[in-house]
Amino acid sequence: MKYHWIIGGGKTGITLSVYLNSLGIPVFLSEKTYLNKDDKNILNKHNIPFEEGKNSIDKAIAEAKIVILSPGIPLSHSMVQKFFYKGIEVISEIECLTRLHRYLSYISITGSYGKSTLTQMLSCLLNAGGVPSIPCGNFGYPLSQALQEKGKENIFITELSSYQLETSPTIAPQISVFLNFSENHLERYETLQAYFLAKWRLILQTQKIVLIHSHVWKIARELGCPMPSCHRIMIQPTLEEQQEILISRNRLFDLKSEYKELKKIPLPGLPTQESWGFLDIQKDKVTLFSRDADLHEEISLKHPKVHLSHNKEHLGIAIGISRILGLEKKWIETTLPSLEDLELPHRLELIEKDPITIINDSKSTSVESTLVALHSYQDHPSLYLMLGGKKKEGQSFQKILIHQNNIQKIILFGESRHEIYNEIIDLKDKIEVVTSLKEAIPIALQLIPHGSLLLFSPGCASYDEFESFEHRGDVFKKMVQSSFPRKNMGG
Repeated sequence: MKYHWIIGGGKTGITLSVYLNSLGIPVFLSEKTYLNKDDKNILNKHNIPFEEGKNSIDKAIAEAKIVILSPGIPLSHSMVQKFFYKGIEVISEIECLTRLHRYLSYISITGSYGKSTLTQMLSCLLNAGGVPSIPCGNFGYPLSQALQEKGKENIFITELSSYQLETSPTIAPQISVFLNFSENHLERYETLQAYFLAKWRLILQTQKIVLIHSHVWKIARELGCPMPSCHRIMIQPTLEEQQEILISRNRLFDLKSEYKELKKIPLPGLPTQESWGFLDIQKDKVTLFSRDADLHEEISLKHPKVHLSHNKEHLGIAIGISRILGLEKKWIETTLPSLEDLELPHRLELIEKDPITIINDSKSTSVESTLVALHSYQDHPSLYLMLGGKKKEGQSFQKILIHQNNIQKIILFGESRHEIYNEIIDLKDKIEVVTSLKEAIPIALQLIPHGSLLLFSPGCASYDEFESFEHRGDVFKKMVQSSFPRKNMGG
């Protein structure tokens, strides 16, 4: 018997094993460390064979029909290279499931940061508008679990990392978004170009519409990347780019009306009908132009709780996609202000506002995400920053020096505190260094005066002290909230 050989016994590996088993597909799960009791009980309940404490490579080569790899394992790993040498295909969970369900409706979102927020916002808006949708993927809710619990009759909003995309050669979402790009994951990729190209493959495999941020488009052009053949919508184009798209479009339509056969002739420099549209997001409105969806309109962008510029941008993208999928403009403008749950915990989450404002941004695991947070509060007159954890390889905190005039104090903590200190030594008079987050919190609260803002945006992975960024954020919130009387709790 040949198995779908699943390597990695985390949440995705367990749920995928159960789902494939329910379809009658032979499955074997291999986990290098040790499974917890609950996971072993689940596998035993469903009679799914497994191993723990090792990855038996020879056994896998002999018995695997296909290998489904945990995204945490790089393709350069010797085990994976042996599979390649033996001609065994190595794929991701989402690749496996979209092959099984060829007609699955799904939208995919990638980028360096902000993916989960956009995934949540889009799902909220679509569900409120009567379009059943499920946020899943790298969002923390595996696609296999979503299919098992919710069924196939939904639109699946899949957040995808570059790690997942490496082993997803045939996924073909109806719509995809490349939200942004910044220096990240250099412990995995030899160059930034390799990291970018891992994400760009999603754009090339999309069926109908891609939404690409203007700065991502510029990187793709500089690298000489092939362009997708489907309709493209540029997010946040300059005014000149908007005019160029509209003028080129009008010129092409005039030519086509004069020459009926013109569309059969290649026209260098002129966009085709399937080429560019744009999505321009300002403080209180979204301007959407899409020839493919026959839309050119302004839509109000007002929500009482979404006030930070980058979250307004994410909400604007969600609105644009919702219009393309058929939600009425009037309905969006009427319903949007009352929508709840648009934002996620641990992402610039307000947890106190009196006597000091405290923001939990535990999701910040890279320098770039901390820079986004600092930019969001750059006008605050008294900002205190908590920074630290396990620093990602290849990242430099020198970039935060551009905000040095805004920052009153930096509290450094965690495994990489001394390395980060050396990178921002120009701010030494503003830095307090402590061992751990639990030590840092009371010190920060003692230092910060009333009316100030405490921004917990670590810029580092959490694994030096915590199981995950969620665990880190929960500990932070609990400690902060226990330090204030209940009457002072923020919303």
